[in-house]
Amino acid sequence: MFETSLFSPRVRLKHLVPFLRQAGTMLRAGIGIRQTFDTLGHATPSRTLRRAIRRMSQRVEAGDSLEEALGSAGPVFPPLMVRILVVGETAGGMDRMFTELANYFEWWRVTLRRLLSHLVYPFFMLAVLVHVVAAVKYFGVIGGDYKVPLLLFYLGVPLALFLPKIMRTVFGRSLVFDSLVLRVPIIGKHIRTLLLARFTLALELLLEAGVGAGEALERGAEASGNEAFALGVRPAVRRVLEGESFAESLRRTGMFPRAFLARVETAEESGALVEDLRRLAEDYAEEARFAIGALTAAAAWGAYILMCAILIYYILVLGSQYVSMIGGLAGGA
Repeated sequence: MFETSLFSPRVRLKHLVPFLRQAGTMLRAGIGIRQTFDTLGHATPSRTLRRAIRRMSQRVEAGDSLEEALGSAGPVFPPLMVRILVVGETAGGMDRMFTELANYFEWWRVTLRRLLSHLVYPFFMLAVLVHVVAAVKYFGVIGGDYKVPLLLFYLGVPLALFLPKIMRTVFGRSLVFDSLVLRVPIIGKHIRTLLLARFTLALELLLEAGVGAGEALERGAEASGNEAFALGVRPAVRRVLEGESFAESLRRTGMFPRAFLARVETAEESGALVEDLRRLAEDYAEEARFAIGALTAAAAWGAYILMCAILIYYILVLGSQYVSMIGGLAGGA
């Protein structure tokens, strides 16, 4: 069973964030969840979100749980949002869950917009170069089919951009796939930082809502969205339930950096674990921003390197044709 579908409608973040923020405000004001859904279902400009909210409102009105209501909406919401709201329903503090999720997805939206804008220029230049090469081939200046570079560009670029989503859609959430992602050189390190940001945010929200330590750890690991990471954290759940400290239980997993463990240990000793987890979540969110920036820079440099390789190749081709032409003229003479 796949968690998402490549071609399923998804709610865009620019519509999701206002919905979450307004829902948090209305719930905090004492308005019921069904009335909140009814009101916001008419306010959003997104047709996909409007339909999803309408289905959720109907399920809540029929007496179903929020988990069942979210399930009825289909795969339109981010998995992290669904996991945290489902736990928040049983633990309480739904208004804060909605608000914190709104803050998280707003941060994610702004980060992606800012970083993807840095990719526009290198990929635009790559597109120009590819079309120039195709034109040169078309007019016969360089031999070869002019359609080849165009096909490689229009098939290769989307494939490279959407390969993770395609693989996730084909294979679903699998331990093998998630383990391989974390082992990719350089990229794996940055992805692990993003997972830590999501795990810490979920853990802080769950503990703040009064969820038990063991369940908070397990749910927080699931909220990371990576099966390999969640599997690595699960042994800590049993140790925490047996009375071992958070820091020591997490240390035994080997999944967390020393700086993270040191701060958790200090927070436990001072009795301010939830407060420090909030600061940790903010710190790792900032680190994740830099991690995404590094991945974006790598993609941009990859585009520049590809451009250089194409230029060098066709310069050599033109040089070879020139030498052959000179050789032919000399032989004819």
